[in-house]
Amino acid sequence: MLNDLALFLRTNVYNYRMGIDDDVADALSVEISNIERLLNSTRDCANNTVYYSNKGPNIFETALKHVRQFGQSDHRNQGTDTRLFWALVLVDSALLQALEYSVVSENQKSPELTGISVLNALDHAIVVGGASRERLRWIHQMIDYIEGPMPQRIPSSRVVVDCALVSVDLQHPITRYSAADVDLFLFQQMVQDSQVSRPFIIENAVDQWPVFVSRPWANLEYLRVAVGHNRLVPVELGAKYTDGDWTQELMPFGRFIDEVVYPSSVEEACKAGYLAQHDLVSQAHRLRRDFWIPDYTQVSTGRQIAAHNDGTDGLVDGGVQTNVWFGPKGTVSPLHYDKSDNLFVQVVGCKYFRFYSPDESDRVYAYPQESMLDNTSQVDVSNPDLGRYPLFEKAQYTECVVRPGDMLYIPPKWWHYVRSLSISASISFWF
Repeated sequence: MLNDLALFLRTNVYNYRMGIDDDVADALSVEISNIERLLNSTRDCANNTVYYSNKGPNIFETALKHVRQFGQSDHRNQGTDTRLFWALVLVDSALLQALEYSVVSENQKSPELTGISVLNALDHAIVVGGASRERLRWIHQMIDYIEGPMPQRIPSSRVVVDCALVSVDLQHPITRYSAADVDLFLFQQMVQDSQVSRPFIIENAVDQWPVFVSRPWANLEYLRVAVGHNRLVPVELGAKYTDGDWTQELMPFGRFIDEVVYPSSVEEACKAGYLAQHDLVSQAHRLRRDFWIPDYTQVSTGRQIAAHNDGTDGLVDGGVQTNVWFGPKGTVSPLHYDKSDNLFVQVVGCKYFRFYSPDESDRVYAYPQESMLDNTSQVDVSNPDLGRYPLFEKAQYTECVVRPGDMLYIPPKWWHYVRSLSISASISFWF
């Protein structure tokens, strides 16, 4: 496998000849050659006479600096070729570090090259570099190679959330159906015309998913092992993303559990945080066996191509984009809409949803079209300023509380506000 990865990197290094930074491309090529020599050498790799330059981490840090700059206002006009170049260098230099860690003898490794540092580099390759397709598959293989198999027995640290005790007085509840009454044909009829479709809940459709039975996400220790205690995940810090002090941080997953989701004391709790709208399954691929893509997402709506015609690589599994939402009680997604059909499955805990149809758009006061938040309302649903937004008081809404096992359908362009009523884990499927 390691020889195959070296060959893959060697084959792709020639793609970097874009005239953007040939020195970096040359340095990456030299490092790959060094690794190939170690792999092909018949000597004991512990032999100090085998030359190794150990510059892989430096190439990675250089690429990471450039990729991060693209999000800054004075770098947003960088050309597509420049962005692609540094993203490819970031991903491949992370894979190179994984090779170095696996091949180079201990007395030749840089002190900074550890198992944790390599896993973190691979996380950056996924989250920041946007690794996809074959590169993402190689990352998964190297993570498995470095981490080894999951333990047979995992301690239980189950989060007990009795949603029956969560009481919300719903004034305008949406309709609930049993999965036995909603076959694929009926579901297609219910969602095909986005002008008349409405949010609704299907019950008992996912009861047999391993995520509820044999590999329950309610067991935080299972999640800690399946994802990885030291793996870096993107965490939103702040009450909601429309606040001025909102920010994001790549945080070790174990720290996120211990300090944000389930702190053992008030002293250990950090700022409000939320792992929101993240394809955690592509990053921590062991979670993929815990559930399956709902058959409902495969019905023809005529909208899939229009919604996803942006050239992204994230739409796999039959054109379905999977995101995970995980956080403590009180996390909020401000009132917003999505362009895709959405099946939202509640896995752990309970969430409150409020919905406004596209017909109410003039009354929810979206941010201006030139804003990056043009799909988000300026109104704080929990405490609306009716002096600034007087029409919001007349906006008609529906609402629901989703509990473990509920599958919620949200049509495209429907405004929705979400608040966690407990520790919560959810999976959304955009299709």
